[in-house]
Amino acid sequence: MLSAPLPEDRPLPASTAVFFLKVMETAAQTASALTIRPIYLMLAGVGPGLLDVMPEAEVMQFQDRLIRLLRNVDDQTANLLCLAIFARLVTRLTCPSSTSAMSSQEPTSLKSTIPTERTSRYNTIEQFFNRKRAPKTLDLVVLRVIFACSSSSNLSLEDSVESLKLAREIIGAVNDEEKGLWLNSNGPKVRKLYEKVLRVGLAQDLQSSVCSKDHVFDPGINKVSRRSR
Repeated sequence: MLSAPLPEDRPLPASTAVFFLKVMETAAQTASALTIRPIYLMLAGVGPGLLDVMPEAEVMQFQDRLIRLLRNVDDQTANLLCLAIFARLVTRLTCPSSTSAMSSQEPTSLKSTIPTERTSRYNTIEQFFNRKRAPKTLDLVVLRVIFACSSSSNLSLEDSVESLKLAREIIGAVNDEEKGLWLNSNGPKVRKLYEKVLRVGLAQDLQSSVCSKDHVFDPGINKVSRRSR
């Protein structure tokens, strides 16, 4: 139920934060895409504002646990889910229009001005999208997309489509300048990506998801593609 926004006139249950922490605890104890996905879905439904009303110590613990999961779990979808959770929070923090859009979907009980200390709360996860770490994040995500589109992938079509959806959200949290710099220095990876995407036999859902005109790498992707031919 909490994976979709509640009606405007329905307040968020008081026990939601406690339930969220229990979901986080489960993911920490048995890390997998299956246990991490509910965290992502709750933040997509209830909204990132859920963390605004939680004590700072619990928010910091939440971040630390997700970072450990990202580093220690060798699972394509689980890795992307962790980064997509970070992207959702960072995008809300750094993009006013995105913040407004997300806020409009959050229950009335969570709509409030973002606390002034919120930036310091999220310094830990912002590093994945800053100038120093963004190239590594883009490397990881693009390699995951290449794998999802590869004939040797052991992912189901549903998992592959989910991987691309998550990848778009993660890359969308990186600013255009950083994406442009990455594109200019990673032509071979981009060529490899499109070789996999355009190969004969790849499901149309995957091809259309990567090759749509609003692809997150536009407009830089076109420049790199032309130069690499």
